[in-house]
Amino acid sequence: PYFVDSVKVTIYFSFIAVIGSMIYSLAIALLLNRKIPARGFFRAVFYLPYVLPAMAVYIGWSWLYEANFGLFNYILSLLGIHKLKFIASSELVVPSLALIAVWLSGNLIVIFLAGLQNVPRVYHEAAEIDGANGFQRALYITLPLIKNAMLVCITLCVAGNMKAFDNIFVMTKGGPGTASMVMAMYGYQVSFNQSNMGYGSCISVGIFVLSLLVIGGAQGIVKLISREKEA
Repeated sequence: PYFVDSVKVTIYFSFIAVIGSMIYSLAIALLLNRKIPARGFFRAVFYLPYVLPAMAVYIGWSWLYEANFGLFNYILSLLGIHKLKFIASSELVVPSLALIAVWLSGNLIVIFLAGLQNVPRVYHEAAEIDGANGFQRALYITLPLIKNAMLVCITLCVAGNMKAFDNIFVMTKGGPGTASMVMAMYGYQVSFNQSNMGYGSCISVGIFVLSLLVIGGAQGIVKLISREKEA
């Protein structure tokens, strides 16, 4: 009875995490691609979360999200805002978990940076002469030329978030209730808590098929948008 709910939670979590990770990673990559002081240091800072031990990251974020003494609620109390139960609230638990996934997307920043560094500067110079502003250059020059990097990032991001398990296992166990019961967590519970390996395997195949559909759709949208911009 919880399978359909687990599919909905998985799609909801992946949608927030993927959209947030793509926007965050591209924005940071655009900033780090500029000539700024200590650029190498900042590149290392934004990549560092990706290589930190996963369990340490999730335990640390659990402390940050703690309802009574967590740092985030302390800041909210200083601002006069009512404290929030980030991972103990059925409404906030999925966005709170997705925020961690966005913060951990340092690998996408590296891929976007590699794509941005392959964009010929002469195109931007020609556009500047023609009177194009920064937003227009980014929309009509940069984005179409980093299409391949975007496709790689989308594939990695969707595949990673559709099978999300360790962060939910450590922080919520699928709760409160079934609010964060993604397919991987549900498959784990069915397989090992209920000893129903066959059904758990079917859920794993479902994750694989759903990931292929989402990746294919996302890549098709990126190719369509890039084709229109190039035209």
